[in-house]
Amino acid sequence: MLLKVSVPFLRLSNKSESVSKVSTLFYHSLSFKSKQKVLDEIYEVYKTSSLTLNKDEFEKSFLNTEGAQVCLFYNKINGLVGFINSSIIFIENEKNKKHAVFCAGVFFRQGFKGGKLAVLFGFSQYLKFKIRNMMTPISYVTLVSNPAVYKLLAENAYRLYPVKNRKTPKYVHTIFDRIVEARNISLIDRDNYLALSQAVPKHASRLSRSENLALSPYAQFFNQMNPDYSQGKAMLVFIELNMISFVLGTYKCIKNIIVSTKS
Repeated sequence: MLLKVSVPFLRLSNKSESVSKVSTLFYHSLSFKSKQKVLDEIYEVYKTSSLTLNKDEFEKSFLNTEGAQVCLFYNKINGLVGFINSSIIFIENEKNKKHAVFCAGVFFRQGFKGGKLAVLFGFSQYLKFKIRNMMTPISYVTLVSNPAVYKLLAENAYRLYPVKNRKTPKYVHTIFDRIVEARNISLIDRDNYLALSQAVPKHASRLSRSENLALSPYAQFFNQMNPDYSQGKAMLVFIELNMISFVLGTYKCIKNIIVSTKS
């Protein structure tokens, strides 16, 4: 089933770089032909930023989970400019109780700034999950492949780990261990939870030359933790999801969007 939703407020400017429409779909509910069409289109977007995985590896890594959802972003001429793949995996936490982990990957063509919109999508998925599963705790865990992504998450999250000047709690380490096993993630450095990246940045040199990243304490921390990200190392990052994080995170994200449109 393909659910198409046109969202007018996403038209943040009249530039071609703006997002004009968003569609969401459940990948495994599509026909074989529709699956192939979606796979071909989103893999083309993935290739603009990374060549780490071939198409079969990409589908296995990002779309093999039951209930996998894809959010598609289009520009004003109906061209696909970005996507989010997301799924929810259930594990046992440090108390051996049911815990949900929201996993997602975000990819946009160069020139399209969709990161903050992706954060809003994540918060909407959290709200939808909690309406149906009030008593089940949920967290967001992702492999962060470069400092720009870490900076975006840190700026919009209520609480995340690892982070500078705050020790990663034991319960987060337990969730990391369980999700590594559930997703068959290949760890390289267990102490710092560095793993083989599924999306090595194609243009890492641009990131290293970015003045914006050079001045960011979040990007500096990521580079300290994972200096070899351009060589295929990614860092596991945990974001706490609860009602406080939902309210504050949504507020921060909308505020950042408004500020960016005025600048």
